[in-house]
Formats: sequence, C-alpha cells, structure tokens
Amino acid sequence: MIPFEGYNQKQEIMTNGQENKLSMYSVVTEVMDANSVLVGTVPALVTAKSAWVNKTLEIRQANLEQLKSTKGKTKDKAARKSLLVETGYAIAASVQAYAAENENNDLYELVDFPKSTLQRAEDEILEQNCQLIHDQANALVLDLLDYGVTAAKLTTLQGLITAWATQSQTPRGAIAGRKVATDSIPVLFKASDAILKKRMDKLMANFKVSEPTFYATYFAARKIVDAGHGPGLGNKAKVSGYAKDAVTNMALGGVKMILSNAEGSLEVFTDATGFYVMEVELSQVTSANLSTELMGYMPSMRPVTLTPGKSQVQDFMLKAGMVP
Repeated sequence: MIPFEGYNQKQEIMTNGQENKLSMYSVVTEVMDANSVLVGTVPALVTAKSAWVNKTLEIRQANLEQLKSTKGKTKDKAARKSLLVETGYAIAASVQAYAAENENNDLYELVDFPKSTLQRAEDEILEQNCQLIHDQANALVLDLLDYGVTAAKLTTLQGLITAWATQSQTPRGAIAGRKVATDSIPVLFKASDAILKKRMDKLMANFKVSEPTFYATYFAARKIVDAGHGPGLGNKAKVSGYAKDAVTNMALGGVKMILSNAEGSLEVFTDATGFYVMEVELSQVTSANLSTELMGYMPSMRPVTLTPGKSQVQDFMLKAGMVP
C-alpha cells in the first residue's frame, strides 16, 4: 500500500524562512476567511486582505515557475533539430550532385554542409546554413526535379527553419523565466509583509475589545513557526498547483483534490487562492490518478507519475456543469 502521509498547505520556496512565512500566510488566510462577516464590517480591512491575498498568490505562482522543468522543452528542441538537419542535408546533397554533374564548383562548395557540421552548429548558424541551402535549391527548383528536390520539399524545409528560429529559444526562455521568478520572490514577500504589518495588523485593533477571540486568534496565526523542513523532499513526492474556472480564470477554493491508486488515496482541499499541495512518502516511482471534485463543476482526472524526492506542477482548469 502506498503510505500516503500528511501534507502541508504551503510550498517549497528557496529558503526555510520563506517556507515558514508562507505557512503563516496560509493560517492567517484561514482565520480571516473563517471570520469573513467580522472582516466585512471594516471595508478597509477587506481591501487590505484582498491586496494581500493577491500578493500571496503571486508568490506561489513564482514558486511554481521555479519548479517547472526544461527537460521536455529540451527534448522537443533536439527532435526538431534532428529533423531540420536531416532535411537540410538531404537537399544540400542533391544540390551538390547537380553541381558536380554541371561542373559548377562554386555552387558545390557553397552548399557543402556535411551532416555532422549541421548537427554541431550553433542555433543561429544552423538556421543560417539551412536557409542558404533552401535559397540555393529554390533558385534551381525546376532543374533539381530529377535529383529528388521538389517545391513541396523546399516548402517543408522552410517551415522547419521558421519553427527552429522559435523553438531553439524555448529552453533558454524557460531558464530565464525561472530566474525572474526566483528574483521576484523576496520582493513579493516584502510587499506582502508591508500589507500585513502596516494595514491589516493596524486595522485589527478594531476588534481588540469588541471581538477579543478573533483578535487573539489572528495574532496567534501571525506567529511564524519553524516547520523544521530541510532543503530537500527526501523520499517524498510532491504535487502542487492551482484550480481555476476554465472560463473566468478565477481561483477556485474548496476544490477536493484526490490522489489515488488501487492501494491508497490522499485528499486535500484548495485554499482561497485555488492553491493545493500534496506530499507522499514513497520508496519507488509510483503511478496514480489525480482528480478533482467541486459542486457545480465537472470532475477532472489525469494520471500522474510520483517520483521520490521530486516535485511536479499539476494545474486544473475546471468547467462548470453537473456530474454526468
């Protein structure tokens, strides 16, 4: 049986201090939501809470960006490169055969691109070389019919070149995106803390006498507790993400997230920002299903692969409707 253990309604950021602070944010959110009627009696507190929740959401979104892997993008890039190289080389070789038969040494040398040379070329150089091959062949397309080069093949090559110009930048862009997210997290925490300390904490003074329990609970939640988590997950597999409305893109709180297979299950609920997180203690790679339940929305399910020590992001866009 899969030993599904506990979960923490927070996410793993860069430091334990930030992780503990985000955990405090979650507890404060729960306290405020549980006392929404009282909060509503002070409009400025409602506004401050909304601004603070939005900042918390930005922190979590930045962290999810950190967790995104570039492996899939890198594999896609390698596949596109291989196809571009094979297609470009085949046309270049045909042009060389034509040039040799017609004793056109300049053309022969101009498109002399061995497959290994194309494969080793830097991204922009590969694009330039393949474009040169295309242009030279296109100028002789009628003469090259007997050599296996057709207008359709040249159109295909041009399409691969155009796609390569975009695809070759994708992994680099993902890495840059992660760096931007990492750099933004301390700034977002600073802004969130400012809202808490300078607005929400101050406005809570309205309840010290009239609602002492709410007041005391709020400031108890404001205390940061060291959760004692180390930098890694150990044998735990982590799944986190957001649930949103597929049409409005609004966060959906209270969505039941169910991680299960034939041997066990774990259930958690999304918070007010639509965020959820699950941690599962595993001894080996395990397959499971991740599904959603929320009244008024169609259920959704997808297979996931859980790997000890690894985190993954699984976002859900839910469609309104009744269960079929």
